[in-house]
Amino acid sequence: MSPPKPLFTDESLSFKVKTLNGKYVKYINLDNGATTTPFASLKQYVDEMLDTYGSVHRGSGQKSIITTREYDASRNFIREFVGSSLNNYVIFAKNTTEAINGAATLWAKKPGKILVSDIEHSSNLLPWVTRDEVVQYRTQTDGSVSVAEIEDIFKAHQNLPKAEQIKLVTITGASTITGYKPPIYEIAALAHRYGAKIFADVCQLIQHERVDMRADDDPCHLDFVAFSGHKMYAPYGTGVLLGPKEFFDTIH
Repeated sequence: MSPPKPLFTDESLSFKVKTLNGKYVKYINLDNGATTTPFASLKQYVDEMLDTYGSVHRGSGQKSIITTREYDASRNFIREFVGSSLNNYVIFAKNTTEAINGAATLWAKKPGKILVSDIEHSSNLLPWVTRDEVVQYRTQTDGSVSVAEIEDIFKAHQNLPKAEQIKLVTITGASTITGYKPPIYEIAALAHRYGAKIFADVCQLIQHERVDMRADDDPCHLDFVAFSGHKMYAPYGTGVLLGPKEFFDTIH
């Protein structure tokens, strides 16, 4: 039996950094929450694809055709990866932050308020705060989210004018600080019950467990999700935003 292939390249394992005393020591990555080290198999695949790399949607040569085909196919791969329906667009961005900024810019065009927790990473807080009216709720003393308190907020706003109602709940799939995972599917069902949508920032969750957007007619389905490849062992940081085609096609 042949030995198992290493997860990481020899280069990544032998990388050394200079310490304050001038010595060089082996680097151990303790910052995977920010960026992960790509797997050796992925590095090899990227190197192989560079041999056939060409302009996407901008050429008729063989390399352009091959690269365009792979680029277009990646959207269906991503849909399958997160259990998305064909009714969702897959939109590429530089990273999760840019994906959220794009979504926040569009949501600001619709009347209503954004419901956001106090455990959000700045990437899933500042885009909403700077573009829209937000209602921020406090987590419990143990860092958890109270679904009952979220429902109380919905009830308090449901009979107000449209501009005062909750139109969207945005929440992290896993806290980058504590690791706490809010019950996003339960919150999704609650949001839908009150005529709102849910936006899940799953960039700290999706590399650890399955994220399933679920069928559009499932009360617990996730309307929007955003995440980045570089937090799940892929290089270069490309982010992705998934959301209903109807939303993007009708927003003005």
